[in-house]
Amino acid sequence: MTIKQENSEQIQLLEAKIEQLTQELQNKDKQLEEAQERLKQQEKLVSLGEMAASIFHDLRNYLSSIHDHAGVNLIRCQYLEKMFSEAREWLGEETFLEIFTDSLEEGKLLSNLKESLVYTENKVKEIVRITSDIDIYLYNQQGQKLPQQKPNLVETNINTVVAECLNLACQAGELKKQQKGQEKIQVHLETDYDSSIDNFCLPVDEIKRIMINIIDNAYYAVYEKKQEIVEDYLPTISIKTELIDNEIKIIIRDNGKGIPKEIIRKLTRPFFTTKPLGEGTGLGLNIVTKLLGKIQGRMRINTEENEYTQVILGIPIN
Repeated sequence: MTIKQENSEQIQLLEAKIEQLTQELQNKDKQLEEAQERLKQQEKLVSLGEMAASIFHDLRNYLSSIHDHAGVNLIRCQYLEKMFSEAREWLGEETFLEIFTDSLEEGKLLSNLKESLVYTENKVKEIVRITSDIDIYLYNQQGQKLPQQKPNLVETNINTVVAECLNLACQAGELKKQQKGQEKIQVHLETDYDSSIDNFCLPVDEIKRIMINIIDNAYYAVYEKKQEIVEDYLPTISIKTELIDNEIKIIIRDNGKGIPKEIIRKLTRPFFTTKPLGEGTGLGLNIVTKLLGKIQGRMRINTEENEYTQVILGIPIN
C-alpha cells in the first residue's frame, strides 16, 4: 500500500469520525434545547401558579359575597311572596284584587326578580366550582401537584351535555369575533347523537370544560380557513356520540385548517399555541389533558393539514 493510499484511508476515517462527533454534538445540542424548553415551561407554570393562586383567592371572596347577597335577596323575595299569598287567603280573592291590583303587576316583577336571583346564585356556584378546581394548574415550590378533589358525579344524559356545549362554544366563538369587529360566518353544525345511551352518573363539570375547549379550537380553525377560502367552502363542525362497552365516545371533527404533523406532539404542552398573540393562551389542550386524567378519560387526535382535525374522546362509565 502506498503512502498516498494510507493517507487517503486515514483522511476517510478522520472524516467519518468528525461526522460522527458532529452528529453526537447536534444530538446533545437538541437534548439541551429540549431541557431548556422544559425548564422554561416549568418556570412559567410556577409563576402562573403563584399569580393564579392570588387572583383566584380574591375572586372567590368576591364570588362568595355575590352569592351571599343573592341568597339574602332571594329569601326576601320568598318572604314577600308568602305575604301576598297570606293576604289573598285572609282577604278573599275579590277584596284582594281590589286592593292589590297594581301590586300584582309588581308581583310579576317580583317573580322575575326571583328567577334572576336563582339564575345568579346557580351561575356563581358554577364559577366557584371552576375556580375551586384551580389545583389542576397549580404546583408547589417542589413542582408537585397539589391534591385534587374527586370529580362531582351527576346523573345525566351525555347527549344533552354535548348539545349544550356545542351551542355555547359556537355562540361564544361568534361573540368573540364580533367584539373584535371581525365578520360573522355561518358555521354548519352536524350532530349524530346515539339515542340508545341512557342516563349515567358522569363528571359533568369536567366534561363541559373539555368539550368547550375542543369546540372552541374547532370554531377557530374553520373561521380562519373561511378567511382564506371565500368560495366553495362550508365551515363545518360535526359531533358524534356512541356507547362502546363501558365507555362513551365523543367524536368532534372540523373541516378547518388541520394541524401540521410536526407540531402534534407539542399541542398539549402548556403555553404552546398556533394562534397569534391575543387569540390563545396555549393552555386549552393542556387543561383538557389534565381534566381527562382527573376523570380517567382519554383523547386521540387525527388530523391532516388543510383538510380536517378529528378529536376522539373516551369517557369511562363508573
